[in-house]
Amino acid sequence: MSKKPSGKISDIYGKYRQSENERLILQDSLDNLKEEFNRLREPPLVGAIFIDYLGKDKDRAIIMSSTGPIFVVNVSNNLKGTKLERGMIVALNERTFAIMETLPLTIEELKKVKEFYF
Repeated sequence: MSKKPSGKISDIYGKYRQSENERLILQDSLDNLKEEFNRLREPPLVGAIFIDYLGKDKDRAIIMSSTGPIFVVNVSNNLKGTKLERGMIVALNERTFAIMETLPLTIEELKKVKEFYF
């Protein structure tokens, strides 16, 4: 015949399970906050106009920055398989000028925005 745990042990075990569930929820929240913090610490992106790929590998490209100069830059591995077309607006890493993502603007829309605000 097995003994049932006393009420005190059962209460302690229940509190332990509740604490463990709360710990898991807090750990998940902490992980999400760390991820968001790291995302916000990333350097800002600079806009540019994609002109053309340089070479067959499509890992380098010619772009014109929003301030006018033309640069040869690297294309992020995250964009492999993404077809960049002449005139697309792209976002560059501020430090390396590597193309990080495409932006949903066309050159005409960018011109309108510049005219409106400047």
